[in-house]
Parts: sequence; C-alpha cells; structure tokens
Amino acid sequence: MYKRIINGTFIPVFKNNQVLIKALFLPLLLIIILDKISRMYSNDNFVTFSIIVLSLLINITIAITTHRILLLGSNSISTWGFFKFGKREFSFLITSIFIGVIIGIVMAFGAIPLLFNVEAITSISLLVTIFFSLILFSRFSLALPSIAIDKEISISQAWEYTKNYKLLTFFTIVIFPIVFALILGIVYELAIGFLIKIISPHLDILYPVLDVFITVFIVSALSATYRVIKEDNPEYFEKIN
Repeated sequence: MYKRIINGTFIPVFKNNQVLIKALFLPLLLIIILDKISRMYSNDNFVTFSIIVLSLLINITIAITTHRILLLGSNSISTWGFFKFGKREFSFLITSIFIGVIIGIVMAFGAIPLLFNVEAITSISLLVTIFFSLILFSRFSLALPSIAIDKEISISQAWEYTKNYKLLTFFTIVIFPIVFALILGIVYELAIGFLIKIISPHLDILYPVLDVFITVFIVSALSATYRVIKEDNPEYFEKIN
C-alpha cells in the first residue's frame, strides 16, 4: 500500500507535467510578483498582511488545480487553470481554517504547562501535543482532496474513513512530505543561492518556483492517499453526489 501511494505521488505528476505547468503558470507568476512586492515593502504591515492573504488564496487554487488534474484528469480544468474563487474554493478555505483552528486549540492546551514553568513537563507536553496535532492533520486532511473534486466529505467523515489507516496517513501526509520537502529544499536552495551569486540576483524568482514545485508533490501525496483509500473502500464515497 505504501508503494502504491509513493508511486501514485510521483508518476501522475510526471505524466501530467505539461498540463500542470500550463494550469499553474499564472498562479506561479502571481506568487513571484507578490514575492517581489513583499521584498520592496517589507516594513509595511498592511502590505505584508495583504500579501499573506493573497498568497493563501493563490495556494488554495494551486492545491485544488493539482488535486483535480491528478484525480480527475486534465479535462477537469481549463488549459490555464481557474480564474475565480467560487464555492469550491471557499469550502476548501473554510475547511483548511477549521482544521488549523482545531490544531491551534490542541496546541494551546499543550502549552498550559508553560504557566507552571516546569521544564521537563513542558518539553514532554509540547512533544505529545505536536505529535497529536500531526495525527489530527494527517487524518482530517483527507477532506481536502474530496472538496477539490466536488465529492465533499466532512472532517468528521475523514476521521472515520482513516481509522484503519492511521499509520499510513501519518507517513504519507506528514512524514514523507516533510522529508521530501527538506531534502529537495536544501539541495535546490543551495543551487539557487549559487546561481544568484555567480549569475544574477534576479534569479531569486526561482525560490517561489521551488516552493510551488514542492507544494505540487505534497498535494500529490495527499491525492494519492485519498485515491488508495477510496479504491479500497468505495462504500465510503458511493453516497456522495
């Protein structure tokens, strides 16, 4: 099963690379522009906040576009991607925020020992809290690809559907993406830094490109996990319109 998901993470991305490049070109261009603006107005809090919000919305369209291409095929989107923020995107945003709020509440409870200033208890509590938060994230996240392909399930359903896949989802949605992002990020950060020094500082536009590239594979890992669980348990999704 792990092999199915690993293969399902990489093979569809390479198979649909041209479709993904076209569909994500405009969102990537916008992210590059926002990155440039953020550097120019780094001391302006309003501009910084606005860029954070816009970047979040753009990244949501990137995630939805990637999920749809990998799960539904190239015909599920227009050639150059989405140009509106509709019901699907809003639902994706709200669900993402809701997951974040739940994790935030869990983290807040884990930080309570800080009030007692007991270092040993605080360290253990934070480790347990972080671990539990990652478990929650790995299981709740199954709702996101379902929203992207208009087969929406709630986070409570996602929790129920992943009850027999706890270790699998933790590995494919948390551990694998973190390791992949760290390895690829470190290697290409060094390569980009080298190119900036010897060729041109303007090559710093490669940093947003790297971020989107990593995001696509992280989203693909979630898509692959969703696909495997759905294939093995079609009864979970047969009543969804």
